[in-house]
Amino acid sequence: MDLASNASEVLSHPPNDYYPLGTAIPGYVANEATMAEILTVFFGTCAVLFGGTHFVSKRLQPDLTRTELFTLLWFILSGCIHIFFEGYYVMNVLDIGTHQTWIGQMWKEYAFSDSRYLTQDAFVLCMESITAIAWGPGCLLVAAMVLTRHPLRFPLQALVSLGQVYGDVLYYGTAYFEHVVYGLSYSRPEPFYFYFYFIFMNAIWMVIPGGKFREQAEPLEAQREGSGRSFHADLSFSSNLPERRPICRRLSHRAAPGGFQEDEVIDRHTISEQSYTHVMGGKGTIHCLAASKSMGGLGCLVSLRFSVGAVE
Repeated sequence: MDLASNASEVLSHPPNDYYPLGTAIPGYVANEATMAEILTVFFGTCAVLFGGTHFVSKRLQPDLTRTELFTLLWFILSGCIHIFFEGYYVMNVLDIGTHQTWIGQMWKEYAFSDSRYLTQDAFVLCMESITAIAWGPGCLLVAAMVLTRHPLRFPLQALVSLGQVYGDVLYYGTAYFEHVVYGLSYSRPEPFYFYFYFIFMNAIWMVIPGGKFREQAEPLEAQREGSGRSFHADLSFSSNLPERRPICRRLSHRAAPGGFQEDEVIDRHTISEQSYTHVMGGKGTIHCLAASKSMGGLGCLVSLRFSVGAVE
């Protein structure tokens, strides 16, 4: 009877190489693909996604700045990983150890650095569910707002980025707690699994979102630093200016009512370089809030850079 029971246990929980040793993974089947093949497919897919996003975004919005383009690429990549990669895990959490699809094998490969992904861990499932359902679509919405330069891009970018950082902090924290308190290590001892998969790959979703969260504070700092300072400039028809003139017409959709119009440009000689500007009227005062190059703020904040005649 005991022999039959042991045989049944072995069949339902086949032996595996995950840590802690002896971890039970229902119906586990070893990967058919090698580590090199799995990583090639994953990073190759990311490269194709980057290339396609870059091509389409530059066609739709040719004047994207480098910061805007990087932000757009980042949120498209994050959104796709959250929805398709992490969403796959959430939908198949009960038997993911049996899957031989490319994404299933990717999860089994990553689980060498954190076996909780193959053992129906409650925290991991809850965290990944929130990430796939909330932050995945949120990332794609932020990317669309960056492409269209929607003024609400910064608050949403801050919310999504904060959610990503918070999830990563809890992810690291729970693993550290169980290691210190219970002596459990979910990663294999090989440095590659721990330092590359567990530390580096997850730290990306703390460093970059942390920087993106920081960006949303720039317009508020600009307003505090620039309180009481103003510069005067005349708005005139473009036909009255030299050939190498600032190009402001494409900013008309970002300006406040009564601000830039289709046939109006700013005389760059009367305004300091790299200024956040708040247009107060068709002819009149431009309030310089702070020095910056990136677009920011809500409503009528527009981002201008005055150089040799171009506005970015």
